[in-house]
Amino acid sequence: DIPNIVVEGKSALLCEEKDVQGLSLQIERLLESRESWDAMGAVGRRFVEMNHDLKSGVENLERLYGSLLERN
Repeated sequence: DIPNIVVEGKSALLCEEKDVQGLSLQIERLLESRESWDAMGAVGRRFVEMNHDLKSGVENLERLYGSLLERN
């Protein structure tokens, strides 16, 4: 679920599972651009606050359950 909680390229650098070379390249990219760390952290925090807080999670589940009940 990591791609669902980050903004690829803005708050995280991703690679395919078990891709050791890809992971190594992404770590190198981060180490070469330390000036981007604060901005990436800020983008990540805003994304999680906007999309993954408890209130909106509960509201989404209530909508889902409501739609399932309406079908029956």
